[in-house]
Amino acid sequence: MIIFSQRWPTLERWPQTLFFFAYTYQGNNLPDKLSTMKLNSICVFCGSRKGNNPIYEKAARQLGHAFAEKGIRLVYGAGNVGLMGIIADACLEKGGKVAGVIPHFLREWEVCHEELTELVLVDTLFERKVKMAELSQGSISLPGGYGTLDELFEMVTLVQLRRLHQPVGILNVDGYFDPLLSQIRHMYEEGFMSEKHYRFIQVAEDLDELLKKMEKWVEDNQVDEGASPNKWG
Repeated sequence: MIIFSQRWPTLERWPQTLFFFAYTYQGNNLPDKLSTMKLNSICVFCGSRKGNNPIYEKAARQLGHAFAEKGIRLVYGAGNVGLMGIIADACLEKGGKVAGVIPHFLREWEVCHEELTELVLVDTLFERKVKMAELSQGSISLPGGYGTLDELFEMVTLVQLRRLHQPVGILNVDGYFDPLLSQIRHMYEEGFMSEKHYRFIQVAEDLDELLKKMEKWVEDNQVDEGASPNKWG
């Protein structure tokens, strides 16, 4: 396992939001021709618990196996517990590549997976999201709690604000996200987002279908070669 330790200045640090915007504005996730981009590295957000329904654990294991078989690198929060640990173990046991990103304090809590292909250590939860976005070409959310929703909405908000150009997906296992999707639709119907922004999140119950939707989003939201990230859409 390759371990990287990433430390940021603690005294004269930029405000976090400005740092994230400055980072994404550099276009680190913008290949020259998005229409030909295959999603070879995807970040997965999910729970540090397994949940009450065994189907969540089954879906996590299937996703890990599928990533390995399809040659997709798994990027995630480096946890060894809950659905996080299940996905990583499933991907690794099939010979897949797994990159984990975790703050030092969580590793000290002994919830870090120590057998990954690559482990990146950072200082804060915010920097964790920055690094996961850097390592990925898209993100998929599985069932989880507060942290999963925070990560999901961070990504889609950055896409909405044209600071990040990646497809954002939800694997809606057994209808877990139905209440959330209803709330998002309510927000759209009440006039708090445009139809275009409402359709930013790609949703499917089947992983293959979700990947096709995410690749289609890339095709439909191309960035001209050489354009800056704030010139698309």
